[in-house]
Amino acid sequence: MPSANGDLRVPMLRIFDIGDPRASFGNEWRYFDLVAAMGRSDMLVQRAIRDYRHCRFASSEFTDGFDALVEWVETGVSPAGDDVLADPNFGCQFTSPTGHGGGLFPIPACPAP
Repeated sequence: MPSANGDLRVPMLRIFDIGDPRASFGNEWRYFDLVAAMGRSDMLVQRAIRDYRHCRFASSEFTDGFDALVEWVETGVSPAGDDVLADPNFGCQFTSPTGHGGGLFPIPACPAP
């Protein structure tokens, strides 16, 4: 069971939609702060997906995240994640180019590579 107070004892990779109307994006910032306050930042990787729905990840987003978590557990090397506090283009690296778009919440497009 993951720790709600941020005292992580095992690696955690969180994937979340930035426009999710059911789970506030701000929760990710708050959880990051809780984990950091417990001195466990090395156990948390967060990946933002640029979508507006609740847990409607593209298959590749889900499987890429799961594979990265398994590799992290097996090798001890943490995978890449998003720095949602510092990177204005967070979510662009891990969002699949297919399966997203439209909807109730305008989500800025990623810059062209």
